[in-house]
Amino acid sequence: MSMITTLANDRVFLDYGPMQMTLAASAGDRAMTAELRQAAAYAVKVLKELAEVQSLAKERNTANRLDPAEAPLALKLMVEAVEVAGDETLTPMATVAGAFADIVADLLAAQGASKVLINNGGDIAVRLWDEEKTRIGLTPSIDSTGFTHVVNLTGKDCIGGGG
Repeated sequence: MSMITTLANDRVFLDYGPMQMTLAASAGDRAMTAELRQAAAYAVKVLKELAEVQSLAKERNTANRLDPAEAPLALKLMVEAVEVAGDETLTPMATVAGAFADIVADLLAAQGASKVLINNGGDIAVRLWDEEKTRIGLTPSIDSTGFTHVVNLTGKDCIGGGG
């Protein structure tokens, strides 16, 4: 099986190392299959870049030793997220899945997507513009068969862009 599988015209699945990522995007009525496959390949590249500095990503207070000009994008975003959380016990690795979801979502948005949904093992990134809408279901456990909460989002909610 290929590590990048096209599930539908607007959906791709990436299974590489620790990443099991579902990518979905469209530009209005236009599916973005090629762009989704490229974004999945980009996620693999970003993971390899992060692997080169993984020891730094596993340490607390990484920001004090980080050279922003030299650090990979993923590590910069991970460190920033830990700083925003304000919990000194966290390492940047606590934010790795969400950072990767955001990186991929931003790439697809920059390529013209009006709707982007990235699920990286439960950490999600959503980008909606204009009249786009989606529903996000939340479950109490990975073993659950249904949702306990559903959130309806539109581009007007200014989630991850849009508005």
